[in-house]
Amino acid sequence: MRKGNMGYILGMIGVASLVMSYVVPARTNWWGLFLGISIVLNLLGIVFLMLSLKELQKSEGL
Repeated sequence: MRKGNMGYILGMIGVASLVMSYVVPARTNWWGLFLGISIVLNLLGIVFLMLSLKELQKSEGL
């Protein structure tokens, strides 16, 4: 699996857990859990996307 795809998948899961954190009532403990998971996954997704962009630049010789 290429890193770009990995970043995309992690980003989608992060967005999904962000949505879940809004759907789940804020008074439950699950809200913080979903929010934390989504933030971590979105950061990982950004890192993977940056790595894949650097690899693209290397492969194209930019």
